[in-house]
Amino acid sequence: MNYKQQFSQVLETQFSNCKKSILVAIDAGMALSDLKDGFLINNEVNTHALGEVHFYSFTSSIIKNSFLVTAYSFFEYSFRKYCEIIVTEHTGFKRKLSDMDKVYQYHSLVANILPVSASVISEDWARLVIYREIRNIIVHHNSIVPGNTTLKTKLTLAVDNHIDPENNGPITISDYMIKEMLDVGLRFLLNLIDLYEQHYPEGIFSDKYKF
Repeated sequence: MNYKQQFSQVLETQFSNCKKSILVAIDAGMALSDLKDGFLINNEVNTHALGEVHFYSFTSSIIKNSFLVTAYSFFEYSFRKYCEIIVTEHTGFKRKLSDMDKVYQYHSLVANILPVSASVISEDWARLVIYREIRNIIVHHNSIVPGNTTLKTKLTLAVDNHIDPENNGPITISDYMIKEMLDVGLRFLLNLIDLYEQHYPEGIFSDKYKF
């Protein structure tokens, strides 16, 4: 098994485990959010606490929004790992990477090494840019869509009622969106691995590479 196969297998396993863990956690949180005010009514402490918070910390929007942030952070981490691998053969970028901590910086670095304009790469990247903006809306704007949000992201959120066009309430993330984001992120990275092998046939992802 060459390094390409090893790294691809690690990515597929880790993305799959991340997706499964998030979905299990969502299900557990949703079960808690469905509990009613009368639950454990004979326990004064629990009844009081339940009456005070009403399980606000387990509402579906908070659960799913927070897990989309987690999933996107996992993609960012994996993208950086990809960059750390390829810069071993492009030492001019090695020091630059050490100063980077944003996903668009990783993309910019890769663009200096590979033709990321290829449709199979650029289409998924365009989708990931939208997910990054959604992540920022959750983290920096309390899940309320700000006025400077791009039209593409607004249209994405309008699908399946992620936002209510009748009011300015918080966005609501679906299980499907989280799964799709992880699927797109994994596909993007696997295609980057293939693209690297095509352009550097004796590079780190090739059968000819000697460890």
